[in-house]
Amino acid sequence: MLVSLGPFYACAWCALERSTSISAPVAADTAVAQHLLLFLQTAGVLAETSSSNGSTRRSLYDPISWSYRESSQLPDDLSSSLTHALRAWRPSLGAQDRQWLWRQLSDREAAAYLVSLLRKHRIRTQHAEEILCVQEREWRELSLGRKRYVLWSSVRGAASEFLSTGGDESAALTVLSREIRSRADWLSRKQASGTLSKSDYCFLPDPAWRRPLMVDVALECLLPIGDDYWLAPPILARQQEGPGLRSRLLRRTQTQIPRPGLRDFLDYARTTFDEVVLFTTVSRHMSLRIALLLAEEGHVPGWFTGVRYVEWTGPTKDLRFVSPLLGQALLLDDHRPYIHRGQHKFWVEAPLFASPYLADDTIAPEPQTKPRLGSLHDRARHSIAGVSVTRTSLSHPLQIATLPVGHCGGAIGVTFAPGKHQVTAMTGSWSRDLDMDLQAISSWGASHLISLIEPWEFEDLQIAALPERAADHGLRWYGLPIVDGAAPDYGFLQRWKELETSICNALLNGKRVVVHCKGGLGRAGTVACMLLLSTKTSLSSEDAIRRVRMVRLGAVETLEQEEFLHNWASASHHL
Repeated sequence: MLVSLGPFYACAWCALERSTSISAPVAADTAVAQHLLLFLQTAGVLAETSSSNGSTRRSLYDPISWSYRESSQLPDDLSSSLTHALRAWRPSLGAQDRQWLWRQLSDREAAAYLVSLLRKHRIRTQHAEEILCVQEREWRELSLGRKRYVLWSSVRGAASEFLSTGGDESAALTVLSREIRSRADWLSRKQASGTLSKSDYCFLPDPAWRRPLMVDVALECLLPIGDDYWLAPPILARQQEGPGLRSRLLRRTQTQIPRPGLRDFLDYARTTFDEVVLFTTVSRHMSLRIALLLAEEGHVPGWFTGVRYVEWTGPTKDLRFVSPLLGQALLLDDHRPYIHRGQHKFWVEAPLFASPYLADDTIAPEPQTKPRLGSLHDRARHSIAGVSVTRTSLSHPLQIATLPVGHCGGAIGVTFAPGKHQVTAMTGSWSRDLDMDLQAISSWGASHLISLIEPWEFEDLQIAALPERAADHGLRWYGLPIVDGAAPDYGFLQRWKELETSICNALLNGKRVVVHCKGGLGRAGTVACMLLLSTKTSLSSEDAIRRVRMVRLGAVETLEQEEFLHNWASASHHL
C-alpha cells in the first residue's frame, strides 16, 4: 500500500544564483520604484486582472498557470531575471520607495484575487480594478492578509445579491463596493482603537487560490521585517544586506512554511504504508534540493530525501502514475480539484503546508486525518486482498436517509446511485441491480427522483438506462448534473429556478423526493440542504447542514459546497 503526497508548489520558484545579470537603471526617489514596477509589467510578471482570457493566471506568480508575453520566455528565466533585478535595484530604493512599491505589488495581488473570486461566482470582472481604485483610501493601510479577508467576505455578499436578483451584475457590484468600504472601515476603526485581534479577520481562504510565492521574494526584498507582513500593516524596514538575507530568501522561497507537526505526520505515514511517493511540479533534482533543505531545517525526517518522485505537469494527479493497480495508493492533498476523475475515494484531505493567511495556524494535518487515513488504508488493503465483499442489491439493500418536511408526510431521501457498478472503490466493489434499487426507492414512497451525477457517470456506473427505468417504476425523474466535489454552478441554478417551486410544493403537500449522486454524500447532501431551506424546514444553512449530517454522516463533503450553501441561504428569497 502506497501513500502519495501533493506537490511542493514552492519547488517551481527558487531564487537560485544564475550566471546571467541585468543592468538596472538608477533614478531618484519613487522613480526607481516606478522603473522596477515597469520592469515587472514588461516581463509579464504582473497579471492583467481585467483580461477575460481564461489562461491568465489566478495569482500574480502562480507557477502552475503562467501566461507569457513571449512564447520563448521560460519560467526559470523569469524567476532569475526578477531575482537579479531586485538585487540590482534594492540599494537604490529609499524607504518611501520600498513602501510605495510594496503597496503597488500587494494591491495588484489583491486585485488578482478579487478577479478570481468574481469569476468563481460567474460575475464579470472588468470593474475589479476600478472598484479597488475608488476605495483605495479606505484600505490603504490594510495588510495583504486583511485585504484578502475584506475581499473574500465582501464577494460572498455580492454573490448572494447576484443570486437573489436573478443575475443582476450591477446590483452585485454595488453590494461589493459597499461591503468592501464598510468592512475596511470597520477594520481600520478596530485597529485605531487597539481592539483588533487576529480572530476578527482570520478566515478559511478559497482552496482554489494558491500562494503567490514570488510576492514573498519581492516583498521580503523590499520590506524584510519578518514573516508577518500578511497580518500586519507594512512597516518600513531597516537595511539588511549580505549573505544572511540571501540565504533567508532562498530558504523562504523553497520551503513554503511547512506546517508544525508535518515531521511527525510523515513518520506516521511511513509506518502505516509501504512507501511514500511525492508528486512534484519540477525536476527530481530540484525536488531533492527542496527535500534536503527541509530535512536540514528539521521540518521533515531524514528519510524524506530518499522518496520516489512523480513529475506532475497535468491538471490532475493520476494515481496510476504511482501504481498501475488503482486502489494500491492513496493521495494526501489539500486541494480537491487536482484529484483525477474517478479517484476521489482514494483522496485523504491533509493540508501539508501552512496557510499564509493564518499565522496562528499550527495544526498539523487535521486531527481526524490520522484515523481516517488508517481506516481507508485498512479498507483498501482488504479490498485488494480480496477480503472485501462485493455489494449487491441483495446483500446490501438500498438505504435511504430520510428528512421529514412539513406536516403532511413529505420527506427528502438521500442515497447513492441506484444500480451502480464499480469494480474498485474504497468501500469495496459494487454490482447492484438497477430495477431492484428503483423498486426500493418506489417502495420508500418516492414520487420524484433527482439525479445529480454527470452524463459520463451514467456510463461509468453502468446505469445509462436509469431515466427510462425510473419512469417505469412510477418516478418523475430530473437530471441536474453537478461536478463531483463541486457546488451547484450557474447552469444548475438556472434549471433549479424552473423546478424549485413545483418540487417544494410537492414536498409540502406530502410527496417524497429522493436525491442521489454517486456516493450519496457531497452533491446529494448539498441539494438536500437546498430543499430544506426552500421549504423553510431549515431557516439557516448551518441548521440545514446539521440536519442532513444527522441522518447521512459525512454529507456535504467539501468546503466549496458549504460555502455555496451559506451564500445561497443568505439570498433574500430564502431568509
